[in-house]
Amino acid sequence: MTEIARPFTVSLNAISKHLIVLERAVLIERDVRGREHFCRDSKLPCPMCNMWADGYDAVAAHVGDKVNFVLVSKVQIDRLREWGRRRGWNKTRLLSSHQDTFNRDFLVEDDDGQRPGVSVFKRGQDGKIYHFYTTEVILQPGHHRGIDPFSPVWNLFDLLPEGREMWMPKHFY
Repeated sequence: MTEIARPFTVSLNAISKHLIVLERAVLIERDVRGREHFCRDSKLPCPMCNMWADGYDAVAAHVGDKVNFVLVSKVQIDRLREWGRRRGWNKTRLLSSHQDTFNRDFLVEDDDGQRPGVSVFKRGQDGKIYHFYTTEVILQPGHHRGIDPFSPVWNLFDLLPEGREMWMPKHFY
């Protein structure tokens, strides 16, 4: 962790807390060998993104009655479709932005990586498609759930006496 912390002006404790959030979200995997911690990118998709996509697939038929709805991911399309089959996503159209700049163009990817987001487009009277808005997750300490209104899980947890606490989604339960 000392190497990870070196370029930043924050404590090792703060770095440790950041890594725990990333690890719980399965964005990184940590291998602990004695006092050394080795971190690497996770090979599995983001569990938070999966939770959103699970919910979207459940309502896709309703949404599709009014608008076109697609899920876009940076992963290669064959891997995305295979993961979608494993998750039971059979109502959502899946598209890949693997070899284009879609994510960067709509502010959900930069030099630091990708963030989950939602974009809305509208067909104008001239027949052209226009970007209406994009909102994305801001992965900062204490603020890593930026598009919560788009997942009923958080809304239900907000009704509990103890609230959300530090619950994070998993790939499988």
